[in-house]
Amino acid sequence: MLDIRLIRDDPQGVEEKLRRRDPNFRIAPLLELDRERRVLIRQVEDLRRERKAGSEEVARLQREGRQEEARKRIATLKKLSSQIKGLEERLAEVEAELREELLRLPNLPHDSVPPGAKEEKVLLRSWGEPPKFDFAPKHHLELGKSLGILDFPRAAKLTGARFPLYVDLGARIELALIRWMFDLHATQHGYTPVLPPILANPTSLMVSGQLPKFAEDLYHCPEDDLYLNPTAESLLVNLHREEIVPEEELPLKYVAYTPCFRREAGTYGEEQRGLIRVHQFNKVELFYFTT
Repeated sequence: MLDIRLIRDDPQGVEEKLRRRDPNFRIAPLLELDRERRVLIRQVEDLRRERKAGSEEVARLQREGRQEEARKRIATLKKLSSQIKGLEERLAEVEAELREELLRLPNLPHDSVPPGAKEEKVLLRSWGEPPKFDFAPKHHLELGKSLGILDFPRAAKLTGARFPLYVDLGARIELALIRWMFDLHATQHGYTPVLPPILANPTSLMVSGQLPKFAEDLYHCPEDDLYLNPTAESLLVNLHREEIVPEEELPLKYVAYTPCFRREAGTYGEEQRGLIRVHQFNKVELFYFTT
């Protein structure tokens, strides 16, 4: 989450950078919420001081036997308390709205990142050469069907569209790749293996940045207020949440396997058929905590 002080100090700079990601972004509504919050805080604090002084005055009047004046002052303080309550309620609303808006902000892009949509991004470098075939390559859906290793029609019958069903060698290859990646990094690269829960609480997904901005892409279990894991990093980033890790213990390296679930709201083209964008997939994740 971006620090509100950074936004206050350089609103124009923050807005210009975030407009590289969203040309329609405006910082003004967020700044107005912050301004209202600070005004409300000052008003509440001033009225609380006034109420405290009034309470001390009532005690003094009662000690001096000036009961009528004390009763009038008490009546005034009741109205003051009611006013404070109303301001506190509005302050809580504004703080919640401001936090929601801050949580929705993406990270500031680096100065080298050009503006524009995904299709306008600049290729900085590539590795290797794209393979060239002396035949027309088949789509992986066609290959999967002909080899008997992928069965999307039966997956749709069992669950719905955009879920995979691995069959025979397809299932064995999937598990073999998971085990190979998992063991490779655990035994040869010093990563600690982790099998985290598949479900995450709202705080975990807020820390990882999925909530509230990407709530519509998550599978939610409302009875328990838990979410199906969208990616293992959402869980791993929370491993040491609210802990202080001594510098000498860093880096901490983890490799985790999880099935992942994403609603992937929206429509997709031909290039995203098959396994390219599905609601459920397996993932081996590498995660580093470092200085």
